[in-house]
Parts: sequence; structure tokens; C-alpha cells
Amino acid sequence: MFHKENSMFLDRTFVCSCAGTKPVDKQDTASTIHRPETRFQCPAMLIISFCESSKLKFVEFVADHNHNLASPSKAHMCRSQKKVSLAQGLEVEMVDNSGIALRLGFELIA
Repeated sequence: MFHKENSMFLDRTFVCSCAGTKPVDKQDTASTIHRPETRFQCPAMLIISFCESSKLKFVEFVADHNHNLASPSKAHMCRSQKKVSLAQGLEVEMVDNSGIALRLGFELIA
């Protein structure tokens, strides 16, 4: 929830990326190629709230996932583990600023 008077969030809810359900695809119901299911109604979540004394209060924490988490051998492929060095970042910036097409830029970097 957002408090308008002092422009601060009063509470925040963090959920697993597998929470909820995938909406029904309205585009093509006759499609034979379906993407894998990525939402499993996972109950894992964390709710944090601000107190009057500007301290954080943990309101609710559910650690139970109803799906397998990334294995240690594949954890480095998760988006949250992506690390870009300064040199790589500068190289990407130079390619972007030069106006090279995206596809050619990827070939140049790789």
C-alpha cells in the first residue's frame, strides 16, 4: 500500500515467481504448440510493513514452495545471479551507442 502524504510504501508483499496462475490465452485456442506451465499457485511469500518508528516489521512469511527450486548445478543460470563485469557493460554500451543492429551487436560481442 502507498501512503500519499509522505510518498512512502506502508507495506510490501513479495511472492514467488511461480505464484498465481497463467491467464487463458485469447489469441489462438487451436494452437498445437503450447509453452510450458510456469505458474503453480506457489504459496511462498513475505509481507513487510513499516511501523511508526520507521522500522520494518515482518507481518507474514511462508517458506513452503510447491515446486522444485533451481538445482545448485543450474542456479548460475537464474536471472538473479547474472553478473556483468564493467568491461562487458562498457562493450554493450558502445555497441548500443554505435547504432549497430541488435543481431549484429550480439554477434560482435559473442
